[in-house]
Amino acid sequence: MTTAAPHRVVDAHHQGWHLTGDGLYHADYGNMRGLEPLTLDKLTAERGPWRPVEPVTDADEKLIVDALVESGQKAAGSVMVALYSLFRADAKANPTARSCRLLAGREGSWESAGLPGLAWEVGSQIAEKPSRFHQMTSLRLVDVIERWVTDPERYTEVAETLAYIFGHVADAAGGWDKVADRHLQPGTRWSQNGAAQVYGYLMSTAETLDTGRL
Repeated sequence: MTTAAPHRVVDAHHQGWHLTGDGLYHADYGNMRGLEPLTLDKLTAERGPWRPVEPVTDADEKLIVDALVESGQKAAGSVMVALYSLFRADAKANPTARSCRLLAGREGSWESAGLPGLAWEVGSQIAEKPSRFHQMTSLRLVDVIERWVTDPERYTEVAETLAYIFGHVADAAGGWDKVADRHLQPGTRWSQNGAAQVYGYLMSTAETLDTGRL
């Protein structure tokens, strides 16, 4: 019995690759980084070991859901602080890296493209105000996401997965107002810069998304 080739992989340098119709793996932003398409065998030999990008496990999804539910209206702020902590640690540990291990699962997506800005511009501000986030929730999110990107056997895509889970939590809670504080409510006099972007990202898959707030 043959095993199907994985659609997406992350190599030993935290670079993401995706399989295309030509049977070759193309690196995300490969042209910009001077990375030529490779067969899986060559990818293994030259940039291995690689890990397949796989969906979030049920156990990890439950861990995140439970943490977000516990934080109530501080859920969105807690996510932003966790992302800021992760990106800050990654930048410190890998200051010259050409790719980011937090984005490698699907670096070309709009969710991944916007994640660093949300972390550095919004998450850093909220991190300075402990009353706006749930510390234990942020720590739990950091632990889970860190494991997603360092597991030697698999890689869990971060940006889209996190938004998908958050959207379900928001819907179950009754909408954005129940999972975000007043400073993250777009269009109000208390709104901070970036509130609409945070809303658009975290609610992108939610049934209660209101595009009029973007």
